[in-house]
Amino acid sequence: MGQNDLYELLGVSRDASASEIKSAYRRLARQYHPDVNPNNPEAEEKFKSISDAYSILSDPQKKARYDQYGATSDSGHADFGDMGGVEDVFNFFFGNMAGGSNARTSQDRHGSDVRYDLEITLTEASKGVTKNIEVERSVSCKDCSGTGAASGSKPEKCSDCKGRGMVTHVQRTPFGQMSTSVPCSACGGVGTFIKNKCTTCKGHKQVLELHTLDVTVPPGIETGSALHYPGHGNAGIGRGQPGDLYVVVQIQANKDFQRNGDELHAQFLINYPDAVLGANASFKGLYGKIDFKIPAGTKPGTKIRIPGHGMPTVHQKSKGPLVLHINIDIPKKVTAEQKELLDKLQMTMSGKKDIENNEDKEEKSFFEGFFKKKK
Repeated sequence: MGQNDLYELLGVSRDASASEIKSAYRRLARQYHPDVNPNNPEAEEKFKSISDAYSILSDPQKKARYDQYGATSDSGHADFGDMGGVEDVFNFFFGNMAGGSNARTSQDRHGSDVRYDLEITLTEASKGVTKNIEVERSVSCKDCSGTGAASGSKPEKCSDCKGRGMVTHVQRTPFGQMSTSVPCSACGGVGTFIKNKCTTCKGHKQVLELHTLDVTVPPGIETGSALHYPGHGNAGIGRGQPGDLYVVVQIQANKDFQRNGDELHAQFLINYPDAVLGANASFKGLYGKIDFKIPAGTKPGTKIRIPGHGMPTVHQKSKGPLVLHINIDIPKKVTAEQKELLDKLQMTMSGKKDIENNEDKEEKSFFEGFFKKKK
């Protein structure tokens, strides 16, 4: 088998993640499953091929060996990846050659995890909130008790693996005959075949249902943070444990505030007299009204930090600062009275500027004369 064949079969790149490999396999398995393509030998062969490929690429040890050596259990290399002790080694050399019953099967499978995206407001993120959510997940079919078989019937033993869920490959090596076991591609490693399928789950053993639960979001949580709920994911197969639920929090954009860690940033407009003379001001923050002082001589772009009015840190009582970015509010239109006052102010400021310029000229001429005399 070529180095890239397994990845090509599943249509993924060699650096694909485990979840990408699983998704690709599920998509292809639904497409080529014998139940979907009855009396189609090519589809059945394709289904077996992608099942064999997935059995290797989904196992970290087998995948690592395949990536390094291009070898699988079918290519002349002994497979010790699933061995768990002396008994397993003994079964590998002797037990499996006789079709022993100790080969591992994949009848019991751990359920997959579920992701739920929860959107909350910035105010809810700052104070914490409890949300009741509905999550779609798979559960064991109650009508067939998770067997997949119709009422009055039961799954039949797979003829390919004789109900073991594994098939054994015997190979000759310089050390003698050696055998390896892999999940049966005909039954997917389950060991049984469902002839009369449950009408509710269509033989899949599981059905989808909406699961409701309360999710507690702590104060100060950030966008992208995940809340972990063990056992609230998809149901397992057989005695397999259910997967977990991950609630990923997304915080809505806020028109009044920008967040940076535990800091909140906001724009604050002041008028020209307040900027020059200073003033008492108030601002509506996330937690209520805030009174503060504008220092005299405040310029546009000045930042005023107000401690304790920003975002809290998760699992801590402290809060970061609120940072107000000061801008001068310049009106487009003024009244006649306002214009008269501004004209007087302008004349006063211009006169002061002329006096300062004259003083600079006199000082400059004095020093120029002084240096000329020194020469």
